[in-house]
This record gives sequence, C-alpha cells and structure tokens, in this order.
Amino acid sequence: MNVHTVYLAIVLSLLACGCKTTSDIPKLPAKQVKIAIKDVTTKGAVIIRFDGNAIYYQKKCEFCGFVSPLIFGTGFPEVPWTCRSTFVCPKCDKITDVVIQRTR
Repeated sequence: MNVHTVYLAIVLSLLACGCKTTSDIPKLPAKQVKIAIKDVTTKGAVIIRFDGNAIYYQKKCEFCGFVSPLIFGTGFPEVPWTCRSTFVCPKCDKITDVVIQRTR
C-alpha cells in the first residue's frame, strides 16, 4: 500500500464519518471565585476552596493580575499561622511574595 492510498483512505473516512468540532467541549471558568475566610489575610493568593481543615489557593501576580492555573493546598491549624511562598509570573516575569496568614 503506498502513502497516497493511506492518505486518501484517512481523508475519505473523515469525510464519511465527520469530525466533531471543539464548540461542544465545555469551557473552564476564566477566573475562580475568591473566598473570604474570617481572620485570614492574603497577599499574592486567591483562596478558591476551604473545607475547614485545608485551604486551596492559586498564586496571583500583584503586578499584572495573572492567576496561576495550578491549585495549591495547605493545612489550616486553629492557632495563628502564616504560610509564605514566592511566585514568578510567567506573563510579566516579576516576583510576587505569597502570604496567607491567620491572625487568630
């Protein structure tokens, strides 16, 4: 079987069966809803979920507003507590300090 015959067979099968377009694929939400938790302050982070024991957040650039698609999680103790990290924005290349702090 030569290459032209295989190519022709593929094209004809696509024409006969049709192709599904991407318009039927559901789109992910562009931005997550920010959740406010009593006695918790954030810098460079958007809290997206809290289940009572853990906080799930996305890192956010303080300069251009880019929000990372990656979701991070951390335990959430009952005592005053601080979680610190840094974030290098892939959009503007600036470094943002990420701080989640429970004051009481």
